[in-house]
Amino acid sequence: MARVYLYEDPGGGLYLHPQDGPTVYANVEIMVPYGATFEQDASEIADGRPITGDAVLKVPYAEFEPRLLDAEMRRIALWEDGKVLIYAHPGRDGDQYLQSQSETNPAFDNTDQATP
Repeated sequence: MARVYLYEDPGGGLYLHPQDGPTVYANVEIMVPYGATFEQDASEIADGRPITGDAVLKVPYAEFEPRLLDAEMRRIALWEDGKVLIYAHPGRDGDQYLQSQSETNPAFDNTDQATP
């Protein structure tokens, strides 16, 4: 069972991490010529093909892990064997990268909550 997680930092930066993998892909580009999507990139990572792009960095997980303690770093989605599950409402870039091709976690209410 292959799993790839999508994280988003407070500035909208996107990160991909294959479960139990030693590498995190940072600065994931969403505006590449072929229109990359989370589903496509996660599938390639799960197949052992690293994603590419001018700005994409490979970061050792040990260096990335402390950032997960930042309350503003969020896991926003999971790709598992061809299906995408959204955990949290993504920012603008995350939303574009996900392209609404995903199932929403029933525990996640994606309606906007207006405050009086």
